[in-house]
Amino acid sequence: MPDLKVNTNYYYLSYSYVVNQLKQIQEKHGGLNSFICGPIEELDIEKLNSESWPVLYLEPNQIEVDNYTQTFSFEIAVLDKYYMNESYGIREIKKEGEEDGSLLYTDFFSRLSDMRRTTLNDCYMIAKDVIASFIQNNQSISWINTQVDLELPINLSPISTGYDASLSGWTGTIRITANNKNDLCKAMIRSQE
Repeated sequence: MPDLKVNTNYYYLSYSYVVNQLKQIQEKHGGLNSFICGPIEELDIEKLNSESWPVLYLEPNQIEVDNYTQTFSFEIAVLDKYYMNESYGIREIKKEGEEDGSLLYTDFFSRLSDMRRTTLNDCYMIAKDVIASFIQNNQSISWINTQVDLELPINLSPISTGYDASLSGWTGTIRITANNKNDLCKAMIRSQE
């Protein structure tokens, strides 16, 4: 269910609120299995099992506070791993919650470049879904608050394989603008007596 705007003061949207909006996209998206927010140095891909991928990753950059707006800047990435099996790659897509191992489909790749290309394509399509959730936030199917705007264009770049040869995806900087009201009456500062 989209944000019902109940008990939310849109002049005081917090950093946590914006991060939770992105987490909510991950939770509702059928192609994203994990959400990670924090510095890239803390991303330990070895601790993530195969069911954790694809990942929506978010690293906070800065917040610009102006008289009537606040702009949250994040490095965002949609990441996935592909797995090798002897001379070819296998990517198995399973139904969520299926314990018996039934598969929706299995893709076989003859070359590493095919796997990387397919994984890049999948991650790009997911990234476009995340962007569309903001751009079309006035639609009933969007989970994003209508009081926030995502600045366009967004330049996405394929990630380098410096972390792991089987890691692939897209990364870019997003800027999310929301209303802001600098109000001393709402501040946690004692008034003069």
